[in-house]
Amino acid sequence: MKSSGFSRLDRAAMQDVKRWKLIPARQGNEPVAAWYDAPVEYKME
Repeated sequence: MKSSGFSRLDRAAMQDVKRWKLIPARQGNEPVAAWYDAPVEYKME
């Protein structure tokens, strides 16, 4: 959706999201196209 302003952090977030396993959206028994915005947050400790 938008950059964090830090290219290294953006790349790390993209690598993490690519490992997610998602279940296709369905209407009844039919798979359908869908969009979902999932915020990715990292906390400094």
